Amino acid sequence: MNQINVRMMASKYVESDHPTIVIDGIPLDVLLDDLYPDESLLGLVPVNTEWLNMDSEISLVHNRFY
Repeated sequence: MNQINVRMMASKYVESDHPTIVIDGIPLDVLLDDLYPDESLLGLVPVNTEWLNMDSEISLVHNRFY
């Protein structure tokens, strides 16, 4: 059975630790890049509302979550 977790770690374009979806110990962006190497998915990160500046953007993301 696969294990899906969220870990705080850096990525290709973000040097500071941020929530990263990890499947069986491998970050999701790395898995996707292996499957679709021509799609530029390496460095893809989940939306983090702490990085958004506008209340309308934060509200939109929260509404999509729920």
